[in-house]
Amino acid sequence: MITLILKHYLFFRTDSIFGYRFKNPISIFLIFRILKIINHFPFIGKLTAFLYNYLSRQKIIISDKYKFIYIENPLVASNSMINLFIHKPPLDYCAEIKSGNVEKVIKSNKKYEQYLIFSIVRDPWSRIVSCYHKKILNAIRIGGIEMISQYEGIYPLMKFKEYLKFLCSEQGKDKNADLHWISQYKLLYDSNETPLCNYIIKLKNLKDDLRNMFHIHNIPYLRLPHEGSSKSLKIKPKFENFKKYYKNLDLKLIKNLEDRYKKDIDYFNYPKLSDLLKRI
Repeated sequence: MITLILKHYLFFRTDSIFGYRFKNPISIFLIFRILKIINHFPFIGKLTAFLYNYLSRQKIIISDKYKFIYIENPLVASNSMINLFIHKPPLDYCAEIKSGNVEKVIKSNKKYEQYLIFSIVRDPWSRIVSCYHKKILNAIRIGGIEMISQYEGIYPLMKFKEYLKFLCSEQGKDKNADLHWISQYKLLYDSNETPLCNYIIKLKNLKDDLRNMFHIHNIPYLRLPHEGSSKSLKIKPKFENFKKYYKNLDLKLIKNLEDRYKKDIDYFNYPKLSDLLKRI
């Protein structure tokens, strides 16, 4: 009971206080600097880091009724999937949402070996641009600014090229990464780099492949709620085509990015950034 009350209180405070929007860069940077200073106090810094890590854990959705498990991959239709199964379900999937160590949850019960386990992946270069817009350029709420303040070498409204350099730096590598810019295989493979999923959908084919997958596994499907569009952001994307963001990068940075996300390229069969840029 105490755990439930504490959890409810934390989510309530996060939704109310952290939801406030700041209107200009000066106030955003001011809040960012204040949070950075606060985080340097040993006790407070550890507490805020603990709360942030607790509230931002990877989610997993389980339906025992239809025998499927969905593994969250942030910035890859994750809000739409959570709405489909939990918040705005067109029908009752009898699903529950959990958070924490996905590998541990899946391997905790042998019955899950018979379940459909799926997730959705995205071109890593498109996902980087999405993360940049939603988490860097549009860090206008305390919650978003607090997320950035947890990491060294990153700050609100930074230039895209500087953000890419951060991703390739020691601070931006997978061992320190937030779920939004960590390599996707880290979220969908176990500690031995064995796939946790038995079905992977690519974002560009989401609607058709999701419908077909549900049909094959006798899971009812009506519609997919759409959430998280960049069009709803305060700062609009400069380019409609994400590829143009990488157009003027030097070859060294391109190579560093390809090395940074090499396993996503290999495991999910996406093109190298250098090959992608040849098609612009």
